[in-house]
Amino acid sequence: MMQSALTSQDAVKVDENTHLERTASQFRQSVSGCKIIHSDVGKAFFLAEIESFRQGSPSVRLIQLKILPPSSDRIDGLSKRPCEEPRRFTFLPGQWIDTYVPHLPKPGGFSLVSTPKYFRTRGLITLSIQLTENPPSKWLWRDDAVGQKLMIRVGGNFTFPPSVQPPDLRQVDSLQFVAGGVGIKFGSTATSLTKSPLMSMLQAIGEDVSVHPAAKITFHYLVRQRNDALFLDTIAEIKQYFGNRFGGHLWITRQTDSNGDVSVNNFSVQIHKQIALAESEVGKPWGWWDQFLQMAAQDFDTYEKRAMSLAYICGPQGLTDRLVDAYEQLGMSTKSGQVQVEKWW
Repeated sequence: MMQSALTSQDAVKVDENTHLERTASQFRQSVSGCKIIHSDVGKAFFLAEIESFRQGSPSVRLIQLKILPPSSDRIDGLSKRPCEEPRRFTFLPGQWIDTYVPHLPKPGGFSLVSTPKYFRTRGLITLSIQLTENPPSKWLWRDDAVGQKLMIRVGGNFTFPPSVQPPDLRQVDSLQFVAGGVGIKFGSTATSLTKSPLMSMLQAIGEDVSVHPAAKITFHYLVRQRNDALFLDTIAEIKQYFGNRFGGHLWITRQTDSNGDVSVNNFSVQIHKQIALAESEVGKPWGWWDQFLQMAAQDFDTYEKRAMSLAYICGPQGLTDRLVDAYEQLGMSTKSGQVQVEKWW
């Protein structure tokens, strides 16, 4: 039997460790195939400038960075680490950036929204910045951010295609992406996350990554309320590109007001929600988990489907652990590489 209801046991633990401590064992870019002129423990740093920013939602800012040539001048507030040339900057969809801002000794970790192709053609990368009490995040929300210089470094093991045991994607005929979005709450602790790693991956399919020409692509997006759902315009473009091969599902996990607008333009996703029967129930959870799990598991309900499938899960620990357990009971596991999970806790 697969796990069903989420309980208070799934509450996300508040991790007071810094981004560097949480991700110490994960990959950092060392510029493959090139001699590193300057490095810190073999890792490559780059100088960047904030080109522009816009609001993705009331609590998420999308920042565009331009990678700059190394500077011989001292930049106020940044360390003296020498940086690499922009031509050596590379990343894979799903990775994040160690982001050093002026006058703060420890970096924040922010996910890339954009794709490698966008960087190659435009010379820019886009980061998603959630407004939190994290010092680098607060700094990146300042009004005078444009023109400010940062020091960055690419990192992360959660990539598309997988960095470990990579399958032949031309043989994979089912790709599933599950994103736990802003404000998803398990038990008593809420998380504030944006699921931009999966946005970078979805956009990269067909740009840089070739998959089976008839591959089915499914995206489950779990958010607390409609306003928490980011990148819906991007999802609409992905739906338009792939047509019937793409199935998008937006799960609104808190009960909504009957007068609330929870529509999505272009019918790019199917909306799963529950209208509250009483005003006092608005904003409270409803029993979405069993329905979601049943639908998500349909992609893997036969041996033939499982053998040709790949799943990515990115979200709070309660969601991730329960879903990994459920998929393992179906014969899909992280050990085999068929289930890829981002663990940031």
